[in-house]
Parts: sequence; C-alpha cells; structure tokens
Amino acid sequence: MTNKPSQAKWGPEQQLELQQLLTIESCSQSSQEVAMTASEPSCHETSLVPRKWCLTGDIKLYDWQKQCIDSWARRQERNGTVKVVTGGGKTLLGLAIAERLQNAREPNLRVVIAVPTIVLLNQWYEELLEKSNLPARSIGRLGGGYKSDFTGDVRILLVVLASARTKLDAIVSSSDVADKLLLIGDECHHLKASQSSRVLTIPRRYSLGLSATPEDDDKSYNESIVGQQLGPIIFEFSLLQALNQGLIPEFSIEHLGLPLTNEEEQQYQRLSRQIRQDRDALPPSTLSGGAFWGWLQRLSQKGGESGPLAARILSNTAKRDELLYGMRSRFEAVHRILERELQINPNAKVIIFHERIEQVNELFLSLKLSGYRVIADHSELPAQLRSTGLELFRKDIAQVIVSAKTLIEGFNVPAVDLGIIVASSSSVRQRVQTLGRVLRKHRTESGEDKTSKMVVLYARKTKDEEVYRKHDWATITGIAQNQYYHWDLANDPVPQPGPPAQPRPKESTIDPKFLQPGDPYPGEYAGLPFSIDTQGNVKNGEGQFLVTAGNLPEVLSKWLSRGGRFKITQEKNMILIWNKESPTQVTYLGQWDSSSQEQSEVTCMDAEQLLKWSENAITGDVYPPNRLSIDMCPWRFSAKRGGVIVRKHADGECYVKTTRNASDPNKGKDAEALITSIKALHGLGIKVTKFELNQLNHVLARGRGQLLFVCHLKHGLEFPDVSLS
Repeated sequence: MTNKPSQAKWGPEQQLELQQLLTIESCSQSSQEVAMTASEPSCHETSLVPRKWCLTGDIKLYDWQKQCIDSWARRQERNGTVKVVTGGGKTLLGLAIAERLQNAREPNLRVVIAVPTIVLLNQWYEELLEKSNLPARSIGRLGGGYKSDFTGDVRILLVVLASARTKLDAIVSSSDVADKLLLIGDECHHLKASQSSRVLTIPRRYSLGLSATPEDDDKSYNESIVGQQLGPIIFEFSLLQALNQGLIPEFSIEHLGLPLTNEEEQQYQRLSRQIRQDRDALPPSTLSGGAFWGWLQRLSQKGGESGPLAARILSNTAKRDELLYGMRSRFEAVHRILERELQINPNAKVIIFHERIEQVNELFLSLKLSGYRVIADHSELPAQLRSTGLELFRKDIAQVIVSAKTLIEGFNVPAVDLGIIVASSSSVRQRVQTLGRVLRKHRTESGEDKTSKMVVLYARKTKDEEVYRKHDWATITGIAQNQYYHWDLANDPVPQPGPPAQPRPKESTIDPKFLQPGDPYPGEYAGLPFSIDTQGNVKNGEGQFLVTAGNLPEVLSKWLSRGGRFKITQEKNMILIWNKESPTQVTYLGQWDSSSQEQSEVTCMDAEQLLKWSENAITGDVYPPNRLSIDMCPWRFSAKRGGVIVRKHADGECYVKTTRNASDPNKGKDAEALITSIKALHGLGIKVTKFELNQLNHVLARGRGQLLFVCHLKHGLEFPDVSLS
C-alpha cells in the first residue's frame, strides 16, 4: 500500500540540492552564448516579403485536409470553424487556409492568430519560422513581453488573448487593415469567456475558428457567440476518422471504477443530499452548465432566502469535488498502474493528469520518493522551470510527467505510451483533449508503430459517471478501443460488460405514442422548467404565470397535488417530473396541449373591450387574454370576523372600511362587494387569499391554472389612515 503524503516538505537539504543542480547547469552553459529576450528579430534583415506566401513548406496535405480547405474557401460568408481532433494538425490547416487566401484572393492579406497561452504563441511562431517563406520580421507577437503590431513588414500577428482583448482593436483600427484581415481563433472555445470574447468584435473581413472541441457540453456551438462570430462548424475530422486513416496509432482505453472508503462514502452521500435539497429550494432556472454556476455565484452574493442557499450549494459542491479528487484509492491505483506498465515496458513514457494542482504536487512527491524519474507541470510553477521539465521529458531524462489540466491544451509534448487520467471534471471536451495528448503516431527504434494506452480512473456510483451519460464513448473512440473494469485494489480489476452509464436517447428519437402517464421516461430530464402551486397555477422559469395552463393542472394533479416543479420538452411538449423512485429517475406524465396558450397570444382584448366584457362577467369567469399591466394587491383576504380584507402597517394590520364606517360610501360598497365575491370564489373550491389588480381596477385570482375574474372595484377601497408597510 502506498501512502499519500500529507504535504510536500521543503527543507534546507532540498534547497541545497536544488542550488547545487542549478549551479552545475549554469556552469555547463557558461561556454554557450545563449540569450533569451522578448525582443523581435532585427529590422535590418534584407530579405523581402514574398509576393506569394508559402506557409506550409514542403508538407503534402492529406485529402481530408484539402477538403477542409476547399470547404472554407467556398463559403461566401468568408468564415467557418474547423473541428479537428487534437494532434490532427490544426496549426497546419490554419496556415494552409491563410496561404490559399493570400495566393488566390487577398494578396495584401494580414492575419491575426489569437491563442489562449504564451506556449501556443511560441509554437505558432516556431512553426512559421520553420515552414514559411516569410522573413522573421513579418511575424509579430503580442503578449508575453512582446509588443508587435502591423507596422513595417508585419503580415502575421500572433496574439495571446490576455493582451489581445485590451490592445488588438486599437492596433487593427490604427493600421487600417480591417478590409484585408483574417482572424484565426486557435482553441477557439476559449473565446466564449466574457473578457476574451472582446477579440471577436475587432473589424475584419475573414474569420476562422480552430478547435478539437468547439462546443460546450450543454450548448450548440453554432448558436453560441463564438460560433456566430467565427462561423459555424464547416468541417469535422474525428478521433475515430484519424484512427481509421492511420494518422494516429492503435490505442486502448481502460476505464477503471474505484471504490470510495466507508468514510468517504458517508461524506459523499451527506454532501450530495444537502446539495439536492438546496437546489430544490431555489427558484426554477432555465440555465445549465457554466451559465447555471455563474448564476449561482451571483445569487450567493445577494440577500433573501436564495442567497444563503446558493452559497451553500457552491460550498458543498466544492467540498464534494475535493473529496472525489483526493480519494486514497486514486493515488494507490497510480502506483499500481505505473508498476505494471514499467514491468512490461521499462522505457515507457507516461503522462499523468489530475484536475487539481495540490494533488499534482502530492503525486509528484509520492512518485519521486518511490524512485520514479518524474517531473511536475502546472500553472503555478515558473515558466522556465516548466519549459526545462518538458525538455527533460523530450530527451528521456524524465520518464513521467504529472500534470494539472494546463497540459491538456497547448503544450506540444512528444508521443507517449501511457496516459493516466487520475481525476478530471465531467467535461467531455477535457477528456477528448486529454486523449489527444497521448494518441500521437510514433515508432519504436526498430521502426514499428507503437500502441498507446489511456487509463481513466473514476469513482464508482458518484458524479464521475456523468461523463458516460453525456456521450457514447464507443462512437467517439471506437467500441473495440474501450474496456471497462471495477477495481477494489485488493484484487485484479474485474471486467464489466460496458460503461457505468449509457447516454440517454435524444427527445427527437422518443415517440410519446409508446408512453403512458406514469411510465419511466427514457431520455434526459431536460426541457423548459415550470412550477405549479396547489391551486393549479403554473409559472415558467422566469416566475411568470402562464396566461392559460391548458391541460397542465389536470395532468399534474395526481403527481404534484401539493405543487412542485416539472419540465416540458421543447420539441414534443412532453411533461416530465424528477422521480428518484423511477428506474430512470424521470417520469413521463403526458403531453401539454399548448394550443390554448398559443391562441391566447393572438386573441388579446384591449382595455375598452375588457371593460365591456366585465359588465356581464361573474365571479370565477376566466379572464380574457390581454396585455394590461398587473400587480399583486397590497391586501389579502382573512376568514376571521366572518371575512375581512386585511392590510399590514408598521404597527400591525388594519381592516378595510365598509359602508358602516367608510367616509366614501361608494368605497364601502366596493369593499362589501369584494368580500362577497371572494366568498363566492371560495364556494367554487378556489380558496385563495392573495389577489392581483390590473390598471382597470379588476380584481383577479389565480386558480385551476387560469386567471379568474373576481370583481370590479369601480371606486376603490378605503383603509384607516395609518402608516402602512
């Protein structure tokens, strides 16, 4: 059993050892004249900017790459996003598209390539220096200490998003290049962030997005701000296609389900139960994914009942994640897997991924103490130390990298034999990016293709399994590549027939004709959120009452007699409730007949028509659809004293004046008519105490899922002259 270290210790002996090593390194380099500065190449170079660019060197493009370039070039909109598996050559595609555009259509082309990290900026720069016929002075950089713009001979400007979002617009405007500018967004899904998205607003003529995973897990890319600005996905080249065409090596993915300890299980269940209870108590929300958590963050900073609930959800979710990321079995499994792999292949190169930097440090120290040639890589380490570490890995001086998710995107690491995902978020994007770090075509010294392997560790019967519900991994990576196991670490892994969870069918594939009310719903619990109260009144996710609820009160009466939340699917109007007793945890209740709601939206009465209608209306009549403003009444009905209208004030409450004591007899008559009408409404079984009032002084009540007429206060109400609250 390998014990997880409680913390990384750093004492005088380690400080001396590091100082000695750095001194030796410095001495070995003293004879080399190496200068690393953030200045651009000299402007005194004599080579001219070529009339036609060649950005891809002598590389022969694959047929799929040619098809991709043709797809972008044919678009009249002059934009589009290319979705290509990590390691498939997105950089080369971007350069080839720019080359073709400059050669065939825009001889005075200028290019901005926006990247999320300095590492990617330098990789693009090195690629251009190595493969293109542009002189170095024509390739500018902005960010990481570089301050280039489009002055002089600069034709291609590489920019880091952190710098581009504040400076790029001014550079483009002052250089007068917008009408001949191509914007390339590399790893373009990063542009969805509120600050980074400012890059998308720069004036330009052409746009290109590049990413292995442009979509959010919960939103269509083409409908997102990034998709609308850079253009829709016009070409895809998947992991499975790359495998079938021999562009990546044969690989296998082992999914190992690990158990929680008894103590961890108890903590997990307690936190999960509290999170569910608090989420049920929050107002309904139409948001999901990152937008939902952003909403929670904002809500947590407000007062009222919802603020503390949101804060507790965020806190408990973080605690639950920390519990799962720090499971003892994950650390033990890593040591066992490494030991097994290196017995078979002593020269294997390994990358280990974890979600959290703290655990990366613990794993690094644990493996170092066990004698492995290991380095760590994460964003809190100095840039030079990270760069040196990767170079040690490339030269086989280091054999194992332990990395936080920062290595998932951007770093051009050499091909490896084994990747271990110790812990990660449930983001499918992150899993795909991680695969791309490992699945690179490489050969042994004898020239044979090497086979890569990825091991995915997940906590059984926890939220870790959600990633398997989001997508079918057999369609992403090929069914033959995936093997599933349960592993209690005391014995060998036990093979399983398939993944721990299966993606549920899409709404479009579900036929409600084959479902009866009360049946388990086979799809996701997805759709627009609604709630219903005990009187059958229905509100949407924004808290607005439906003008008419149609058949909803009748359908929901059996299942939500005390009120509650439900969803209606957006395509087929299927009514769903969350039911943990159901085999699928979702119950189908029927379909909403929305025709009455749609009809009400086109047959609205105006004020004059409503006044005329009210002359013959009686209490309990359904109030006609209209667009008049409506507010909650500042008073309520109370059954005490035989029935009174009550209004709160600073020192308590007061009662409406009737004909016995009202200074205005007409207002006293209105009060008595109102009380009589409310009692009549109660006699119809609609026992409400709170009411609404529109601008015509029509008193209205919610009942049976509809807005009902109570009476018309022609003169208003009179209350004692006290300070009201």
